[in-house]
Amino acid sequence: IMYFLRNCYYKMIKKLSEIVKDKKYDLVSFGYHRRNLDGSEDIASFPTGTKSFDNSHEVTQFITHDFIDYKMAWELWAKMYRHDIIFDHNVFFEDTSKVLGEDVCFDLNYLYYCHSVYQSDITPYCYIRRMGSLTLNGTKSSALCIINMMNSIFSNLEENGIPVSLDDIALTLTAWLNREIGLMKLNNPDFADSSVVMSGIAAKADSHITVSACVYNWGLKYGLAKYMRVRKYLNRSNL
Repeated sequence: IMYFLRNCYYKMIKKLSEIVKDKKYDLVSFGYHRRNLDGSEDIASFPTGTKSFDNSHEVTQFITHDFIDYKMAWELWAKMYRHDIIFDHNVFFEDTSKVLGEDVCFDLNYLYYCHSVYQSDITPYCYIRRMGSLTLNGTKSSALCIINMMNSIFSNLEENGIPVSLDDIALTLTAWLNREIGLMKLNNPDFADSSVVMSGIAAKADSHITVSACVYNWGLKYGLAKYMRVRKYLNRSNL
């Protein structure tokens, strides 16, 4: 069995490496199988396609319209990265006590250094859920973790001379805060988190969270909803 599994793994790596070598993509992403505790299995498959980015604004558009909606896997083990991008730009894992998802934080940072992304519909990876895992134990939702994540990502980009406008940072911040607030409300309809204080780059981007920018980015219905939820939360949290 172990020989069979190793053989499958090597074939997967070989196939994906050939894609990277032939096409010279900065990031290759694929799907996976997930085996649950009850023995059932889920398949996360994503349509094959490519994305090209000429500037940070186009990366922001991909993040706020596709990545956050899980149209590409967030998990690190469902991707292949370029060694030189990681080490040349010091793309690192953030302290897990500061951010909720170090995989997402790493991916968002890495994406801003990408010019090309390839996504395959293959599902070669098998993820087995087990008792006691961090995923099943869960982590308390916190908007502060989103702010920390934004500050970590955009501080790294600033240090490496990658220009990202405050308008784009504000859109990214709005998208992730909107999602996190939704999770907090789902877990606790009467939640209250008045300890959040905007700081760093996130604080600079706060004033750029405008209704016009949100509506322009997501349309009237979703843009207005995101703006109202995030602005209401931030106004209350910073009292």
